Amino acid sequence: MDRPIVVGVDRSPESVAALEWAAEEAQLRARPLQVLHAWEWHPRPLATVPADKSEHEWAQGALNDALERVSAQFPELPVEGELVSGAARDVLVAAATRAEMLVIGSRGIGTISGFLVGSVGLSTVARAERPVVLVRSAAAGNAAEAADDRLLPIAVGLDAAHHGDPLIEFAFEAARVRSLGLRFVYAYSPPSIHDRAAGKRDSPYGRELLQERQHALADVLSGWRQKYPDVAVTEEAVAGKPARVLLEAAAGARLLALGRPRRPARLGPHVGPVIHAATHHAPCPVAVVPHERSAGGT
Repeated sequence: MDRPIVVGVDRSPESVAALEWAAEEAQLRARPLQVLHAWEWHPRPLATVPADKSEHEWAQGALNDALERVSAQFPELPVEGELVSGAARDVLVAAATRAEMLVIGSRGIGTISGFLVGSVGLSTVARAERPVVLVRSAAAGNAAEAADDRLLPIAVGLDAAHHGDPLIEFAFEAARVRSLGLRFVYAYSPPSIHDRAAGKRDSPYGRELLQERQHALADVLSGWRQKYPDVAVTEEAVAGKPARVLLEAAAGARLLALGRPRRPARLGPHVGPVIHAATHHAPCPVAVVPHERSAGGT
């Protein structure tokens, strides 16, 4: 049975953007869509719930509205809804296990509510065993959507030394179904002033290091180019802080895809500084793909 595209919804503009993105993705990939709304009972109803409705009724109404929107815009798309009682972070992570991907709305930084705020959104990204796509509304700064430029490439942040095949496959499939190009960016930190001053002969830097990184990236992608000959691919190694480099790449992308290596952490799941920066500041949707570390990883 095909895994569905699962989208978490509430009544926010970002939720609507996530719903529409997920429905289009499901249609492109010929997958069913599952619309999910998580709600929790509170002793005192939230201020957002009208006085004449219970929390359950309000939650059911949010789900029904989302299903009606999908049916109106994508009448041929198989879709079902699910109303689940529980903490949003737990409901979303559990739903991701049965999904092709999980899609949620993101308000970005500087807000006090929504899926991507503090522990809820970041915990979902850090714990989910399937790809998670975070979508912002045009009003929240989604430059690619606002410009309605559907020919922008998909940008991929790839560490050629510790890459994961699930990330590369996700990116190629996303480009294939959209007939878009792929732009792979290998961002690496340049040598420190101390290293350059020390003149370490066993540590390449400058142009030599750039060429080394470019060759490593080309080697990783060579087999994938053959597997997806119809996908146009560009690749580049860029010296600089990875978070800054990839945010610049996201500014001219339809989607930014990043990998999240699965690794134990004493303080619980975490996403790392690059994903943290991207989920808060990237103007386009961000896909985070979990994967095992490559054989060359540590």
